[in-house]
Amino acid sequence: MAESNSSDLASWYAISEESKKANMSEVYLGDLPLWSDNEAREVMEKLCEQHNVPVDVLTELVAIQRHNQDRAKAFGIYDAISEVLSRMD
Repeated sequence: MAESNSSDLASWYAISEESKKANMSEVYLGDLPLWSDNEAREVMEKLCEQHNVPVDVLTELVAIQRHNQDRAKAFGIYDAISEVLSRMD
């Protein structure tokens, strides 16, 4: 069972960068007001700009968390988060 979870994560993280971003937004974030409500999204974008956080970084971090929220163990989540945060350096 652990191997299938590991394999599932490996295949998810292997998706190309652009399609991964599009897929994450559609699958993991579409039901959240920050991504589905235009006014909320504008506020989020302004806050991201004020705090020098790229919107795509926030988007990916939330998607990673949502992807792993129901797992007993979030294998590989720290590596994924570190990769995304490294783009802010």
